[in-house]
Order: sequence, then C-alpha cells, then structure tokens
Amino acid sequence: MINNMNKNSVCIFAESGEYVKFHNLLSISMAAIVNDMEVSIFFSYSALERLKKDNMNNTVFNDDNLKKKFIKSINSKKIQNIEQMIKTLKETELVKFYACSASLSIMEIEMDELFAIDGIMGLSTFLNKVEKASIVLYI
Repeated sequence: MINNMNKNSVCIFAESGEYVKFHNLLSISMAAIVNDMEVSIFFSYSALERLKKDNMNNTVFNDDNLKKKFIKSINSKKIQNIEQMIKTLKETELVKFYACSASLSIMEIEMDELFAIDGIMGLSTFLNKVEKASIVLYI
C-alpha cells in the first residue's frame, strides 16, 4: 500500500469568526510554518465574514476583560492583529487560504470583499487535500 500522506502539512477547517478563535487559528498556522509545514485553510461562514477587508480587525469579544488584554497586547506590539498575522503568513508562501464556494453564496460575499484568498473550492475538493494531510483541525 502506498501512503500518500504529506507528513509536513496541516489542513484547517475555519468556521469561527470569533476574534480569539480566529487569532488562535492564525497562531497555529504560524507555529506550523516555523516547523516547515505547509498549511491549507478552508474558510466558511463566519470565518469568511472575518476575512472581509472591512471586518478583519473588528475586535468584538464576548468577554470585555479578554478584549482589553488583547487590545493592550496589540497596541504594545506584544502580538500582531489579524491583518498583520495574515500578511506575515502569506509572505512565507507556505499558507494557502481557500474560500468555501457554498459559503460565499450563502453569506452573499463577493471575492473582492475578501483579504488574501488564494482560491475558491468546494468541500469535496478540500477533502482531497485533507486526506493527504498529517494534521487536520476544525476551528
């Protein structure tokens, strides 16, 4: 039996647009590229909303204390905001962002509204990538 698994790849299903979860998804991606792994991220629903150019750095939190800590850390340059993180990830050329074709339609989002998308694909196409990945996450 031939193993087609790519031991150096991560596939992430990104559904949440919640700031903390989205920041974590990008942090995990950064950790992966530091370990010389390729990352493919499949954005759907509220994660696509977060990728809208006018919504990326919108710091809406359920927890005001956590919001204050994040904003303080971003302002003091201890951590990057979402837009900065995406730019850093994209510069490596090891991370690819894919928009879910069905989610684009359901959410009524146009491609030109989104930041840093490499392409549009359906779930079944992304699953072909997933079956070869060494790590698969859902956030």
